[in-house]
Amino acid sequence: MEFKERGPTSFRNQFVYNNMMYLVAGCVAERLGGGRPLEQLMADRLFGPLAMNDTHFISEMEPSIENDTRLATMFFWNSTSKRPERLSYRILRLLLAFPR
Repeated sequence: MEFKERGPTSFRNQFVYNNMMYLVAGCVAERLGGGRPLEQLMADRLFGPLAMNDTHFISEMEPSIENDTRLATMFFWNSTSKRPERLSYRILRLLLAFPR
């Protein structure tokens, strides 16, 4: 179900998961971080100090990410079939190729 199809609900009446606010938080962090990309901010301020040396954003990874068994499977809601479906990493790479 798309965000606009949900309609109004009273506060804390139901749980609806979405990543929209993570996108907003990332944009705010980039602006407050002097325009540096979120990936760089996270590496400098979180991953590095915590010695998380094998932690990356997908946009920074090698092209062979489909074969990496350590990655979480990503899903999207298919509004036609009314069920979640696995997101193809090929589609994800195409989305990541668009400039910000």
